[in-house]
Amino acid sequence: PAALKARQSEANKLNRFTSFDWSTLEEWYNVTQHDPKATRVGGRMLLSSKFEEKPPDERELKGRYILQGFRQVDRDGRNVLKTWKQDNPELLSLPLQQHELRALLAAGMRAGRTQTKMAVVDEESAYVQEVLDGDSVWLDLSKDTARDVVPPELREKVLGMNHPVVKVHKACYGLKRSVFAYEAGRDERLLSTGLTRVRGTRCVFKFKDSAGREAFLGVFIDDAIIIGHEHAVSELLERLQKKRADGTALFSYKAPPQLATKAHVLGIDVRLELHDDHGTANLSASDFVRYWTDKVE
Repeated sequence: PAALKARQSEANKLNRFTSFDWSTLEEWYNVTQHDPKATRVGGRMLLSSKFEEKPPDERELKGRYILQGFRQVDRDGRNVLKTWKQDNPELLSLPLQQHELRALLAAGMRAGRTQTKMAVVDEESAYVQEVLDGDSVWLDLSKDTARDVVPPELREKVLGMNHPVVKVHKACYGLKRSVFAYEAGRDERLLSTGLTRVRGTRCVFKFKDSAGREAFLGVFIDDAIIIGHEHAVSELLERLQKKRADGTALFSYKAPPQLATKAHVLGIDVRLELHDDHGTANLSASDFVRYWTDKVE
């Protein structure tokens, strides 16, 4: 029952985010007739649990549908993934580094002083938030491993086809270029809220609320930490919930974020100590300085 529930939950999520364009359901032969560059890939559902120490009947399973990765080579024999990174460095948002996290916390405490708060957000189904651009990719539905994602109303039709395929609409997990499609789209969404990228970084952003109070946001793929004046942090969280054209939020949270002076981010426990003239950030990770003090000017 737990495995079936996890599989159904993931399939429902993929369909909620229109990961596949079911209006394109077609025989693979017909697709290749009008789109010779199209690529057909397989897919399968993987189940995992974060609580392996618990008895099997008590584990909470999570489903993740993974598409088959494939080598992307253009007509000149170049690796598309490698050249894409070289030709579009401005679209890559490198993950938050240790020194950037320290600078982020210091800047946030300076901005908020005794009214500093943090919030940690984790985006739901991160990659499928973004459209997969480039040459079309089609999911092969002829194998049983692909049947998990087929909507119930289309299963009979799929079973009656010889080589059914559906076009992949979103940047699904498993495809090599999905991470770049996600990061480019995610940064565009963040910038649309009024955030500005901090000079010299690819993953730290600054925000000013309607009263001029500041907050800072750092991203690590689909995780983000926000720190600054509590009112600025609250207003930024509200803006991240504004609707896109498809009706989904700019940033869909797995769980509603809480404002606090304690947080767990990137496997590190962070605790703030705030005073009138300085702020201290205590971190649990041994490879970080245990704490440092940032004087408020």
